[in-house]
Amino acid sequence: MRRRSPATFVVLVVALSVPFWVVGTFVPGVRLVGLPVSALQFVAPMGAALILIVRDEGGAAAIALVRRTLAFGGVRPRLLYLPLLTVLPAIYVGSWVVQRAAGRAVPAPDVALGTLAVLVGLFVVTAVAEEAGWSGYATAPMLERHGILATGVALGVAWALIHVVPDIQNGHDLGWIVFHRLGSVGLRLLLVTAFAVSGGSVAAAVLMHATDNISWAVVTDEGAGYDPAITGVLIAVVGLTAALMANRRLRASIGVDRGP
Repeated sequence: MRRRSPATFVVLVVALSVPFWVVGTFVPGVRLVGLPVSALQFVAPMGAALILIVRDEGGAAAIALVRRTLAFGGVRPRLLYLPLLTVLPAIYVGSWVVQRAAGRAVPAPDVALGTLAVLVGLFVVTAVAEEAGWSGYATAPMLERHGILATGVALGVAWALIHVVPDIQNGHDLGWIVFHRLGSVGLRLLLVTAFAVSGGSVAAAVLMHATDNISWAVVTDEGAGYDPAITGVLIAVVGLTAALMANRRLRASIGVDRGP
């Protein structure tokens, strides 16, 4: 059985994302929850992970990955559910408060229960597809070698860069992209930390990832009140702090002997 290769995974994710980027170029008017059609690349990480696992480990291992990704009730320790479900909403609300205090005319959150239910379902599905690959396939091998901080930064940068094409197709300028993707690196640090603290629970990363997307849609009115220069920086700071705090404490328990 081959050792899992995060680098091969990233290359395959890019290859699987290219068709969505091409379609997004030719149908720029199509929008999905305020996002370009190229955002459908969210299926690429799960696809890449399953392809590599079936090739190297067999179908049973692929099924096991899917089960781990959907094991929402098995996150340990139980107290971890609190930060998984509240940290990112708190950041988005904090950003909203800062903007209101600065006198900006940002819209107040106003989402019907039916719409909220649809958003929760949609963003849980997208988080499952992304984290089955990024957390379920790529994170553990890097944690063993490099620790939480280096793993979060490396995967976070790769994850951020892969999303730049949809950002451009969505009409965002360079400043917006830089701050937003800085937040992506911070979010990946949080997700890697959640994965490590929970003893390798992919579902923990899924729950935290989903709360990020739900918070964006609800608190910012699908981006109308979103300022990445505030929210992205806050997520980056919180992610870096969480990774630094957890890295040394968890390094010995997961067999890591390098990294800060």
